[in-house]
Amino acid sequence: MSTGRSGIGAALLALVVGVLIAAVPGHAQQPTPGCSDKPGFKDFDFWVGEWDVYSNDSARNLQGRNVITYHHADCLIKEQWRGAGGSTGTSLNYYNPITKRWRQLWVSAGYAIDYSGGLTEAGEMRLEGTLENYTSGTSVPFRGIWTPREDGTVVQHFDLFDQESGQWQVWFEGLYVRRTSADDDLATFVDWFPGRYDSSLQLARQRAAGLPADDINYRRHSVFRRIDLPAFGDVVYYAEQYRDGDPQKIYRQRIYSVSIDTARDALRLRVHIPPEPSALRGAYRQPSLLAGLTPDQMTVWPGCDLYWHRKGEVLVGKLDQGSCTFRSEQYGDVVLEEALILHKDALWFADRGTDPAGNYLFGMKGETPTKAIKARSFSCAAKDATGQEQTVLLHDQGGRAVFKDGLMLTLDRLVDRIRVRARAPDDDVVHTAFSETDTVDSPVVLQLDGRQISCRLAPDAAYEY
Repeated sequence: MSTGRSGIGAALLALVVGVLIAAVPGHAQQPTPGCSDKPGFKDFDFWVGEWDVYSNDSARNLQGRNVITYHHADCLIKEQWRGAGGSTGTSLNYYNPITKRWRQLWVSAGYAIDYSGGLTEAGEMRLEGTLENYTSGTSVPFRGIWTPREDGTVVQHFDLFDQESGQWQVWFEGLYVRRTSADDDLATFVDWFPGRYDSSLQLARQRAAGLPADDINYRRHSVFRRIDLPAFGDVVYYAEQYRDGDPQKIYRQRIYSVSIDTARDALRLRVHIPPEPSALRGAYRQPSLLAGLTPDQMTVWPGCDLYWHRKGEVLVGKLDQGSCTFRSEQYGDVVLEEALILHKDALWFADRGTDPAGNYLFGMKGETPTKAIKARSFSCAAKDATGQEQTVLLHDQGGRAVFKDGLMLTLDRLVDRIRVRARAPDDDVVHTAFSETDTVDSPVVLQLDGRQISCRLAPDAAYEY
């Protein structure tokens, strides 16, 4: 059928526009004279920014993160350091136009540094002074050199004077690599993306609202597990997705590699299609099935990378407009429009595949993206008629499981609590129990014809069923 509808962009925009930033007016103030246009005050400008700091050697081990910012109309530079091992420190840096010298005052747990200097003809910042060690009660000559490099990195070199040898000893040398917004977005993506997602709640609401069949999105269940496949990159996922709540109705199995595209300051998600997907069925439960896979075995459709940026409280991944076209054995020639919206608790799919004439093939039917809520896993135990206990695993987004004796269990997450429903194989009555809260601090217990069914959260079981 032909969609006859506007593109996905309008639907996507309607979702992300809901994240607003309110501007709060402040009190009117008199303009304050600044320092940015005065000689000398911008000498240390090359150090200002957000940085990842690595050891300046072949190992390139991450030492920590440093945030360097201007304050007080650019008359002060503040440093806030957090080491990879949890150490912290702060420095205040300022230029004195009277003495024409820079001064840094650093304070951290156990010691302080006070040193002064300035910019050399080579463009390095060189400061010399003393390090005060609170533990030993000593004061030791100390110096620091900051060297900006053509590639935008900065080398920071510290020397401590050794009183016994009368020589300067290297105390620390770090390589500053400027962070981009994509660095933080990648950390957020890695934190939010893995897990199970299901759209059963949206499907139930669309049906209850009496929407036309053409506007109701089919139920999707998605499992994304991070895996160790170094040939594909550092951040790699196995994706397995099925329809209608039936694990046998798999419609997509992919390898996703996620990296930073520095030119776009964005995350890039590349989709790798395995040559024999059926051989990987259930690989999220058994990652060893993926062992030995390499990128050259995969099919990658040109122009079908998703580029991700943060939009308020969500990450939005989109294809470049009109870039993704491919030939499918099932559908023939396909034009794909796709956008994904990732929140810590949900994932929206705004995707639609059409033929070159614009006729619908798959994906989002109406103008509403599929909303899949991140599912939580539960372990439910029950004793059968012989007294034997059996345990099943299922999720709280319409998840279903069947015990060996035919007892069927369904789990749903409502607005503020969990609902457990059970039906015996020879009984048409559905028995129901509710948790007291959504947090499920204690098991949800259901009594059924003298049998007790107990369900509790199982956060580590997401990839076991």
